[in-house]
Amino acid sequence: MSGLPARPNLEHLRKQAKALLRSHRTGDPNASARMAAVAMAHDGSPGPQRFSHADALRVVAREYGFPSWPALKEHVAVLQSVDVFALDAVSTLDRRFRALFPDGGAHRPVIQVLTVEADAVLRAHEAGDGHGVMQIRDWTPVLIGKSPEELIKHPLSREQAFDGVAREHGYADWSQVPRKGGALIDPVFERAVDAVVTGQLGVLDAMLADRPSLTTQRSAYGHQAQLLHYCGANGVETRRQMTPSNAPSVVRRLLEAGAEVDALCNTYGGGPSQTTLCLTISSGHPANAGVQVEMVEALLDGGAAVDGLGTLGEPLRLAVHCSRLDVAALLHRSGGTVTDLVTAVILDDHEGFLERLSADPPGQKEVAFLTACSLGRTPMLAPLADEGVNPRNAVREGVGGMHLAAKGGHRTVVEWLIQAGVDPHEPDTRLGLRPSEWARRAGHVDLARLLEAGSVP
Repeated sequence: MSGLPARPNLEHLRKQAKALLRSHRTGDPNASARMAAVAMAHDGSPGPQRFSHADALRVVAREYGFPSWPALKEHVAVLQSVDVFALDAVSTLDRRFRALFPDGGAHRPVIQVLTVEADAVLRAHEAGDGHGVMQIRDWTPVLIGKSPEELIKHPLSREQAFDGVAREHGYADWSQVPRKGGALIDPVFERAVDAVVTGQLGVLDAMLADRPSLTTQRSAYGHQAQLLHYCGANGVETRRQMTPSNAPSVVRRLLEAGAEVDALCNTYGGGPSQTTLCLTISSGHPANAGVQVEMVEALLDGGAAVDGLGTLGEPLRLAVHCSRLDVAALLHRSGGTVTDLVTAVILDDHEGFLERLSADPPGQKEVAFLTACSLGRTPMLAPLADEGVNPRNAVREGVGGMHLAAKGGHRTVVEWLIQAGVDPHEPDTRLGLRPSEWARRAGHVDLARLLEAGSVP
């Protein structure tokens, strides 16, 4: 049997036991074998032939890795105290997989598991079930960004379904999934992954104590992720892209148990940026769960390379690109290298700013200027202007520095721009709004009035 779902329900577990006992009593040989195997006496002799509901409960508990039903009940109570952030689509896909593979695909070849999943996607599409197609949406170029309703309206070929499932599991396409001699699904590793992504620390501790090599073992799927990579909730199978509220503790526990903090995997085609640190920074799930900063801190405390393994400063660049500014600030404080003007402006790093000022190209300087206007970095404006940025002509997508400063409520920037000759009344060419209107819409009423008056004294 596979690991517990992200949000186990005690009543559902009782129903599993009830169904098992009923199947046994109606002569189902599989159910009878499960009952007999788990209910065996401690000395190895056969257990009772007439099984009770209590016996069925114990079977369910043992199959989930617990010594008794009370132990499972206690664990569910603990688990329910751990919030798990998972998009509805992710939770739905997790339930669908467990319905397809009650045993988690144990001991099956990868190609067999993926074939069943791809066929399920096709059936969902044919049945008008867009939620079932969500599994491959982000891995199929023509489907990216579409809603469940749009997915069922879009044609889906067998090739697209199979390629999408393959990419979701770390292969370039279906042709790259091993046909013969490929790895088999390891049920122990899969249960450990379930424990990681749902924050089941007690289960994880027991499994690591029983098999310490789990910390460095890799998934049988093409992405070859280790347990620590799964913490990043990024680039692995969609149904497992979830983040528990205790994810920082999970990270620390894995590192203490011997996980390699900067180990690489083959998510997104592999490369030096496929570390847990970079995957965590660029993932929305840890951010939405509110634990991203603490997870990054745990990785850095565990020895993660703050500047990455490839291009210098890659983690910091990723944080800025993904607008994870609190993470960017942490990386910067931890010694992360600033490699461009815009990042220096965002972090208000004057030393890094001056170092990059003459080195970056004109286009980058203009973006840095507009960023400084948006964030109220007044002391950085004059040096950028001295480097050739024209305050009156600095515009991106129809919006200039005056509009951005007004929106941000940065009076000192507005004053500087007026002195530099920027018209405080000129509307932007994207929305047709004057700077005063940008300020008023953002709630900066006093600044809006001053702009409407024609000057900011």
